[in-house]
Amino acid sequence: MAYAAYGWPVIPGARWNGTKYIRPDSGLRVPGLLPIVPHTEATDRQAQIERWWNAAPFSVLVAAGRGFAVISVPAELGVAAARFSVFRDSPTPTLVHPEGRILFLVEPIKALRLELRSFRSVFLMEPDSVFPVPPTITGSGPVRWWFPPDACPITSGSARIVQEALCQAISAVRWSRTPP
Repeated sequence: MAYAAYGWPVIPGARWNGTKYIRPDSGLRVPGLLPIVPHTEATDRQAQIERWWNAAPFSVLVAAGRGFAVISVPAELGVAAARFSVFRDSPTPTLVHPEGRILFLVEPIKALRLELRSFRSVFLMEPDSVFPVPPTITGSGPVRWWFPPDACPITSGSARIVQEALCQAISAVRWSRTPP
């Protein structure tokens, strides 16, 4: 699994079967895209990963906060931020979630810049929280790479650059501090 090669801890998740989430190893229905094992077992060890995925076709989840942070924003804001040269000149691995979110994978940070913290729709994912990566399909559709890690100069981008681009986008469009 390529994600482990980047040092990203992965964990098997429930799978969307077209109508509901199930555990692929048992067929049992589960209430959402949840890890199959405790999130603390997320690993980049290839042998364990192979054991999990040889057992069943799980969704792929990655745990945030171990070597990188994840900044989650509404898709409209993420697209606006990517238009600024500060971001285009140094892209970071970026996911498009089918439920209207963009996830920027950046170097570890403890908190967002002050000017971003006042926006409830912009947040830093908690350490050890898990999120889906391709080829995972959710009930809303597939998770896709916008900027895949192998197309970026480094496997976790600059938090400073991403936050600067987000601030520029907010200033340019007078982004609302509360979700619609």
